[in-house]
Amino acid sequence: MTARPRPALGTLPALAGRRIATRAVVLLALLVAAVAVRETGILHSDVSTLPALPAAAEVAPGVYRSGAPTESELVLLRDTFRTRGLVSVGEPATEEEAASPALGMRLLRIDVPDGGAPSAAQLAQVRDLLREVRADGSSVLLHDPTGTGSVVVTAAAVQLLDGRPLDQVAATPGLSDGDRRVLAAVADALAGRAAPSDPYASLTR
Repeated sequence: MTARPRPALGTLPALAGRRIATRAVVLLALLVAAVAVRETGILHSDVSTLPALPAAAEVAPGVYRSGAPTESELVLLRDTFRTRGLVSVGEPATEEEAASPALGMRLLRIDVPDGGAPSAAQLAQVRDLLREVRADGSSVLLHDPTGTGSVVVTAAAVQLLDGRPLDQVAATPGLSDGDRRVLAAVADALAGRAAPSDPYASLTR
């Protein structure tokens, strides 16, 4: 007996099943692609690598310098840059002194006259704060009122403490000839070449 032909619509369930499976695969691929895009941040707007502060600059990994931050900027530094340490080159603002403990930030004040450079003892204090704060990946902000005063030579000395060569550090814009002589003395002390009478002779990394 000749088999009767199957109805034309008899294969639809199988075709529908294949279409569903194909769509599921496509959706899964789109989901994976969306997760990858989110993780890489391709579609996100660029986030600045520097705080939005006057004369902001990166000094070393996890160390920035700038002008004095306001209280709202301190909150932004904590939340965006994980800033947990502040070094005020000169007298900090009253609001900074009041807000920093509440924000979980350590505030170090070093009194450096305008146009002057930090002493060996002051640099040792800064070095110790950097070690403690950066140990867990947090950052430190060095600042003076404008970001263009004595914080510049202080930040340059921090770069030497961090291992950057003197010739690179000495090329920092804004340094005076006197600043460069101080940095040369700091570099000599860190390399063990300083004379005992050198004011930076006691300084080590």
